[in-house]
Parts: sequence; C-alpha cells; structure tokens
Amino acid sequence: MEELLNEPYRYLRLALPLMTKLNVPVTPENYMVWYRYVSGRDTSLSRAIDAMVRDGVIFSSEKNDELYRRFCRNEGDEELIDEIRSSLKRILGAVGNELTELAGQAAEYESFVSSTIDKLSDSPTVADIRDAAEEIIGATKTLGERGRALRLQLDETTESFDVLRKKFVRAKRESLIDFLTGIPNRRYFDGTLTAMVHGVADGGWSILLLDIDHFKAFNDRHGHLTGDHVLRLVAKLIKKNVKGKDIVCRFGGEEFVVILPETLLDGALSVAENIRSYFSKKSLRAVADGRDLGLLTVSIGAACFCPGESTEDLLQRADRALYDAKHGGRNRVASAL
Repeated sequence: MEELLNEPYRYLRLALPLMTKLNVPVTPENYMVWYRYVSGRDTSLSRAIDAMVRDGVIFSSEKNDELYRRFCRNEGDEELIDEIRSSLKRILGAVGNELTELAGQAAEYESFVSSTIDKLSDSPTVADIRDAAEEIIGATKTLGERGRALRLQLDETTESFDVLRKKFVRAKRESLIDFLTGIPNRRYFDGTLTAMVHGVADGGWSILLLDIDHFKAFNDRHGHLTGDHVLRLVAKLIKKNVKGKDIVCRFGGEEFVVILPETLLDGALSVAENIRSYFSKKSLRAVADGRDLGLLTVSIGAACFCPGESTEDLLQRADRALYDAKHGGRNRVASAL
C-alpha cells in the first residue's frame, strides 16, 4: 500500500531537488520539463539537459521556456493528465481492497471470540476463564493495532487522493490554456465550439477568425522574442475589445478566434470592425528598449452559425471569409454566408 501511495510522488521527489539545485523556478511548465527528465521518458530531452548541465548552462527563464516549447508544449500536459488519472484509479482500488480486508478481519475476530467462549465447559474454573479472556484480549489488541494502522493508511490515502484530485484539476485546466498568451488554446476552442454546435437549436451566435497581417515579416525584422511579446499583447487587446461573455482563444500561430454568444452576423461584423480599427490606429513599442515597432494590422473573417451545420462547416466559412479579407488587401473584415 505504501509503495502504491508513494508512486505518484516518486518523480516529484527526484525533480524538485534538481530544480532547486539548478535554481529552476517551480512553475507548472518547468515542473513538466523536469518531471519528464527524471522519468527518462524522453531521451532527446534527457540528452539536451545533460549537455546543458555538463556545460554549466544557467537555466534562465529563456532557457526554461525553450525546453518547454521544444519538448513538452504539445503533448506534456495530456501525458501528465493521463498519468494522474491512472494514479487516481489505482488509489481508489487500493482503498476498496483495504476496506474489504478490514471487514474480513472483523468477521474473523467475531468468529474467534465465539469459538473461544464455546470451548469453556459448563463449570469453568477461574483459570479457564482467565485463559479465555487473555486470548480474547490478545486478539482484540491485535485487531485494534491493525485497525489503527489501517485507519492511518486510509487517512494517508484520502490525503493523497485529495492532492492528486487537485493536481488533476489544475493540470486539466492548464492543458486548455495557451502557454504563450495565457488565453484559452485551440483544444479549449474546439471543445467549446462542439458543445455550442450540438447544444444550440437555432442561430444566434457567431465566430471571428483573426489573423495578424504580415506577421512572418514582422518576426524576421524584429526577432521572435519581440514577436512573442506582440502575440501576448494582441491577445490582451482583443480581449479588451470584446464583451464579458465573448471568448477569445489562440487558434494557432498568429491566428486568434473569438466566439460571440447571442450575436448575429451584423453584430459580429460590428465587433470585428471595432477590433480592426483599434489595431490600425495603435502603434506598438518594444518592451526591452521602447523602440517604435509601427502599426500591426489584422484581417478578420466572420461567420454566423447556421442551424444543422457542423463545426467543420462553420470554421470553413469563417476561414473563407478571412481569406477574402486578406486577399482583398488585408486590414479588412469580411463575412461568409
């Protein structure tokens, strides 16, 4: 039982001292990297970290981010969730086995007491009664010790289960958040869109598909670190230009998507135009040195949900509208029926 309960923490006990020794902050992303490292599940990651340690590389925030992006960004969260889920199942099974064992001990104890009493003759001596009592007291003490040990084990199991449950919830939540921008990611968007398509009987909501114009050239000119900062800023500014119920997600690369509940196409086009106009007038500055980065415009495709269509159909219409906006000169809004 003890070995089973400790299994989920075995890699944690290996990872945390290493992270502390190398001054690696214990964030969910960094822990994911070092959890995979000490488990030995990724030889490429192991070779990369071993080489860095051997060369005396300092694990700066940039290096930590690079390791996460290279080795854990796409699949680490889901693997961790699967591992936690398996641990939860094993612990629940162990609890059930222990409870069954306790019930069996209680029945065995009751049978022992009855048989001991039955062995006494009709006219037992004081010594006979004393011997029987000592046997029953001994058995009771043994059962009590087992019960106390079991209760401690069950308490530890309950505590471990609670920790794992919270860890599972946190990991599941983090797996739906884009690491770079901090907004919901494509996985979250796909799940939400599917739920809305199957849960809404008629029209009345829309989506916007947004793409940053000439972003590859911007990255080439200013560097990827500045580009990453701009992606974070764009996510923040899109959220600033939508309502509380609207959902902003990173769709991938320099593309973002906005779900507009209770918004028909005319309203969606109005929201899209507000976003486009806002970016066309806002000059960006680099955080590091304050240099002017110029304007960064966006193109937006809008589509309103049609009853009966699939998620693929809705996305294709929004993507077609975005294509029209970009090939119509960029810095535009277009819609698809």
